[in-house]
This record gives sequence, C-alpha cells and structure tokens, in this order.
Amino acid sequence: MSACPELTLNNGIKIPQFGLGTFELANCTQNILESFKIGYRHLDTAHFYENEKEVGEAVLKADLKREEIFVTSKIWPTDFDHAEKALNDMFERFKLTYIDLVLLHWPFGDYISAWKALEKFAKEGKIKSLGLSNFYGEDLKKILEICTIKPVCDQVECHLYKNKLEFKKELDKENIVLVAYCPIRHIDDKLKTNPDIVKMMEKYKKSIYQIVLRWHIQNGYIPIPKSSSVEHMKSNFNIFDFELTSDEMNVLNSIPQSKGKYIDDGTKEWVLSHPPKDD
Repeated sequence: MSACPELTLNNGIKIPQFGLGTFELANCTQNILESFKIGYRHLDTAHFYENEKEVGEAVLKADLKREEIFVTSKIWPTDFDHAEKALNDMFERFKLTYIDLVLLHWPFGDYISAWKALEKFAKEGKIKSLGLSNFYGEDLKKILEICTIKPVCDQVECHLYKNKLEFKKELDKENIVLVAYCPIRHIDDKLKTNPDIVKMMEKYKKSIYQIVLRWHIQNGYIPIPKSSSVEHMKSNFNIFDFELTSDEMNVLNSIPQSKGKYIDDGTKEWVLSHPPKDD
C-alpha cells in the first residue's frame, strides 16, 4: 500500500494528508493500533469525543516513535472561559508530553481568550500547532486580527455536496489548510449511480468512497474519515496508488451543492448546552 503524502503547514511543520477520525470510534485504542499497521499516522480527536485517554494510550502503546504520530484534539466552547485549566486537563487525559495540534471546536463563547490560552501553551512548547474548527467569515477574521500565532488549519464539514471550494480559496490566501470532516458520510444512491462516477470506479477499480477520498486529496484537503472496521480503514487508506484526471476532478467539483442543513450548521444553543464529560 502506497505511503500517505504530507502537507507543510504555515509554521513549517509537516502533517499527514490523511487521518483517522475517532468520534464514536468503537474499541478506540485497539482500532487505532490496527490503523498504525495499515499506515495511518494522523489521529483526530476532541474533548467532546470523550476518548482522549484511549487515544493517548494507543500512542503510548504503539511501536512507533512519538514524532511519527500526529495527534489533533479540540477544546469545546463551554471550556473557553477556563481554557488553561481545560488544556491542563487535556494533557492529564492524554498522558502525552506534547500535542501536535489543538483546535477551538466551534466559534461560540469567549473564543478570543481561549485562543490566547492556546498561544501560551504553544509558546511553552506543549502544543506544536494551533487551529480552528467550524470558523467562517467574521469569526475567522477576528482570530486572524488578534492572533500572534496564526492558525494552521480550519477543520470543517466537507464532502461532494458541500465541497467548500470557494472557502478553500479564502483559506489559501492565508496559507491555512482545510481539514475535511465527514468526507464520505453523505454518499447516497444518487452519487453511487452517477454514470461519470461509475466510470471512474470501473476505470481505477476503486469504490466510490475511495474515489471521493482521492478527490479530497487532489483538492488539497486533509480528509479524516472514521471507521471501526479494519477492512474499511484499509480500503479508505488505499487511495495513493492512482490519480484522477483534471476532467474527472472537474466532474466531481461540479456536483450540485446541497442547500440542506448538515453538521456544521450546528446552533450555538445546542453546542453550549452539551458540555463534554471527562473521559
């Protein structure tokens, strides 16, 4: 199986361009250890996922050097007004000496003071890179105006029905990487029977999920699909031995966009009323 490429973040640090999402990941520690055997080196978690302890255990148990594994976590908005304590608690759960990337999970609450807390930990060497999740428009602009350490990424919902191509152009101007969550979640029968996509599947002998994940890679995104099945993890990762043509990319980029609500249309009220438990 071909190796995963890396992207260079705006602070010079390299990040694997493919990750394992761990939200509601069954048998978390064991499945992460299995993912390492496949070639995964990028793990995405959050305080809200209530599995930072299990992710940390997998990193410590792995037959890999710590610097070979890229770990991302996130602070939930209900922790923003006591972000330093939340970060110390995060380290206590992980049992790691440093975390590669920490994000602000949603643009609600006092995210400015939370960003300052992230910068403090980064300057102390405890966090290597800082980023955002679900930040758009004025919220993203505010962070860019006050930051002394620039965010390296913005993690947003991104798939064929929400391709975020225009938003990526905005991020590119700031040299900020787009990390795509739910990258294959919304593949439906309409996509599965799309004649152009079927032709790609037949041509490359790949599943529609592999075609879509490859589309993410070639658009410069970092997809982080989740799977609790080792076979699905293997299949998802097996996308680095083929390349879509520019015409094929244009076909996928031209899929009509949905006007319906998905995850990143989450409301402030819901987010602030669902504080994470300590895992």
